[in-house]
Amino acid sequence: MKYVGNLTFLYIGQFLLFYITIFYLFSSEHIYYFIGQYIFFILLFKFLSKKQGFLLLISYNLMTVIVYLVMGFTKQWGTSMQIKVIFYHLILVFNAGVTYGFIYLSKELEEENIHLRKKVKALTQYEDASKLLTKQEFKERSSLIKKAMERRGEEGYEIYFHLKQQGIYAQYAVFYTLTNLALETFRNQYDLVGKWDDSSFVILLQNTDKEGMEIALNRYLSKVDEKLEMNQEELMIEMEVIAPEKEGVNIA
Repeated sequence: MKYVGNLTFLYIGQFLLFYITIFYLFSSEHIYYFIGQYIFFILLFKFLSKKQGFLLLISYNLMTVIVYLVMGFTKQWGTSMQIKVIFYHLILVFNAGVTYGFIYLSKELEEENIHLRKKVKALTQYEDASKLLTKQEFKERSSLIKKAMERRGEEGYEIYFHLKQQGIYAQYAVFYTLTNLALETFRNQYDLVGKWDDSSFVILLQNTDKEGMEIALNRYLSKVDEKLEMNQEELMIEMEVIAPEKEGVNIA
């Protein structure tokens, strides 16, 4: 959050500069031109990259200088008029520069917040308040378990459950029920249950043969049938065998 203090001062400065420019520096005939330019820059800076925005700011400065020079020669402005135009030009450029700083500092703060959220999520073991492991935590734990199983010559299974996309609220409710039933059904503190994405979760059954896997899976599916009215095609199940010198993926 290193940008928060700078952003606050920049916001106050931008507001004061805008207020002074509107009410004290520009005449009523030039206010609409200034406001139009202000909105124009805010919209462009919002969609352009920082480098593109800076190039736009420099281009605007050079272009307006050239325009004022041409107008000064053609209209033969006097010294007082030239000073007045230079002053107006500096005000316009200064406002554009402050707007540039505010917009891109806001963008950097937003990007930093997104990065921090991702970092916190990656470091979090569980999803929300449940015991459902995050994808990163599941990968790390399952990797250690698989290595231990390989050393001991044990068999196991990774079972992926993919829920067909539904409405937002229905999707959340069904997914929540499915994962809660998985946490209740499979062996607590022994098997792993983790969230893979917003519509998929995965279970690691360690030290389990095919018969044991089928018993556990059927028990789980029976509970799902009791709680939810789901068609078979709404929930796709993918199984991966974990065993020494055995590899394969079966779709059920």
